Amino acid sequence: MNLRHATALALVGFTVACLFTLMGCYGPFVTEVHVDKTSAQTLENEVRIYKPADLTGVDYSSLGEVGAVSCRNKLWDSSPSEADAISQMRFKAFTRHANGLMLWGCESYGTELSKNCWSSVTCRATMIYVVRPSTE
Repeated sequence: MNLRHATALALVGFTVACLFTLMGCYGPFVTEVHVDKTSAQTLENEVRIYKPADLTGVDYSSLGEVGAVSCRNKLWDSSPSEADAISQMRFKAFTRHANGLMLWGCESYGTELSKNCWSSVTCRATMIYVVRPSTE
């Protein structure tokens, strides 16, 4: 390996290291709602998760789709979780006067430059308003 080749490799390595370092300086490229533990507990009581079978014979209306991303943006951030993404969806649903979510599912992802996350969990659901929720 000649000196020119070694210098070029070092420059590329330095550039990549700087890029990853600077990416951590910016927040994620997706919107995150930070829900504290107390609020998460309150939202759990206000916005229930329903399965389609739970809604048989129940009067409800759909209020649209909602999604949320739990993102580990910096190496020292906590790991993303379904619970965090679902809490975010509950918050969004609550602000739109929904009292339930029909969860479609959650998916885990590795490093994604499009989201600026080292790892993430994305969840999707339908927001619903249940006229008379059961008191189970």
